[in-house]
Amino acid sequence: MKTYNLIIYGLIFIILMSSCYAECQEPDILEHKQCTIARCGEGMVVQEGCADICKNRLQEQQDNYIKCTEQEKKLAEQKLLEELQVNDQDKSSVSKGKGKVSIKQADGTWKELSVGTILKDGDIIKTGPKSSFTIQLPDGNIVSVGPNSVFTYQEDSSHYRLNLMIGRLKAWVKKYGKRFEVRTPCAVTSVRGTEFIVEHDAAANITTIYLYEGIVDVNNTKGETFELNAGKIMTVDSSGKTDKSELSEDDWNGLTQSIETGEEFIPGQKTVDSGEQKTRMPTYLIAIAIALLIAFGALLAKKLKKKQ
Repeated sequence: MKTYNLIIYGLIFIILMSSCYAECQEPDILEHKQCTIARCGEGMVVQEGCADICKNRLQEQQDNYIKCTEQEKKLAEQKLLEELQVNDQDKSSVSKGKGKVSIKQADGTWKELSVGTILKDGDIIKTGPKSSFTIQLPDGNIVSVGPNSVFTYQEDSSHYRLNLMIGRLKAWVKKYGKRFEVRTPCAVTSVRGTEFIVEHDAAANITTIYLYEGIVDVNNTKGETFELNAGKIMTVDSSGKTDKSELSEDDWNGLTQSIETGEEFIPGQKTVDSGEQKTRMPTYLIAIAIALLIAFGALLAKKLKKKQ
């Protein structure tokens, strides 16, 4: 497919270039010869400088032709670039990124992923600590990938497939276009139009799907299909065992923030911001001080009572 596209673009470029050059007037060598003969006669030049006017006219024609072809070449290249940019609007691209994100493309080398990068079938992308990025799909749907994640992007005429090997991603699939799937070593999540997060723990080999709204179908390694509804969590292990639980608002917000900011978040552990910590710490110290004072007072009272 890539080779085919290059051939098409090459043909377009050749056609554009040939049509442009056709408008540029080439120097007329025959006219130059006729001019020289008319001014100097055939054979030996009988008068010095008799052909200067003819030479100057030919040089002017050559200069004008070079300027014309250079200008037309720039116009043709610009037109081809515009054609390619229009074509790229139908492809998935990186809309934003944060931290260290790398991509491995067809040439086999890793390089830094930048905003505007067009994703191609088979690209492998990984994020570092405190890193994240977002993909804009042609049909308007969005995928964001959190820190310490690795996944492969796959696309054909009917599917988008995101193969998540480790880490966490969030998908907003609101419009119906190509079929959308997130695959992990433990599960395949097929989307019907929804907002959800998929997480794969490579060490434990467990996949977790957090579904905020909509419905998804989850296939395990046994080939069984389970329907997951909004507000639910499903875990799937490598043996195919599944488990469902409730999705709390705190966990959903924490997971979403983690993906957007690149910060780590563990579901089930409510985060405490720095302002809360500052207000709690003095209270904790005061409680200890009061307890110590009570204990000291009781001990002092006991000694006084013995003396009496």
